Amino acid sequence: MNIKALCSAALLSFGLVVAVSAQAAAWERIGTQTVRFGVDRDIIRVRGVDWHKQIKICVSRRPVWFRDVDVVFGNAGSQDIKIRKLIGANQCTRNIDLRGLRRNISLIRFVYNKLLPGKAPVVTVYAR
Repeated sequence: MNIKALCSAALLSFGLVVAVSAQAAAWERIGTQTVRFGVDRDIIRVRGVDWHKQIKICVSRRPVWFRDVDVVFGNAGSQDIKIRKLIGANQCTRNIDLRGLRRNISLIRFVYNKLLPGKAPVVTVYAR
């Protein structure tokens, strides 16, 4: 086998490894909710039995003030997420680690405020 073919094979296999690891780390949308004006309480129910290590919460259209976020797992355990701040329109929270190795998310409870008049903000939760 000549050097050129060997280098090509090595680069191809490296590219496949990078593509697989990037795909494994991809964010999956697990739920969306529209926020009403004033203090609002909502639940996003997560369907299926998928196992996740992290979530992030993104806001579109208008800013949202998050008062409380609780993640409830399939085994009835829960985790309080300490956001308690304003997330601007078209912004996301930090990547939030879930306690434990991988968790099956059953639902996410929100208490939040829409602050500005106009189009209702949309909150989307992603997990990986």
